[in-house]
Amino acid sequence: SWSAPPMSRLPIAFLIASGEITRSTPYDFSEALRPEDLIPLIRKLKDDSGIRGVILRVDSPGGDAVASGEMLHALRQLAAVKPVVASLSD
Repeated sequence: SWSAPPMSRLPIAFLIASGEITRSTPYDFSEALRPEDLIPLIRKLKDDSGIRGVILRVDSPGGDAVASGEMLHALRQLAAVKPVVASLSD
């Protein structure tokens, strides 16, 4: 008889980054995408040995170039260690 091999689990993180990219705190905090909020999450995913890859969903109209650069730097550090796939939307 034949049986299927056990399914291996490949833990993939799904990170959603939504809102206008900014370095300041807007009046409506829920609509902001700030480096000081996103970068710690990116670093946590990078250091988590249980996470094998990351799907990043960015839903943003754009915003501050410096803040974008800071987040991109952290994402490149993550991508140097694990596969990262990004989906972008406005």
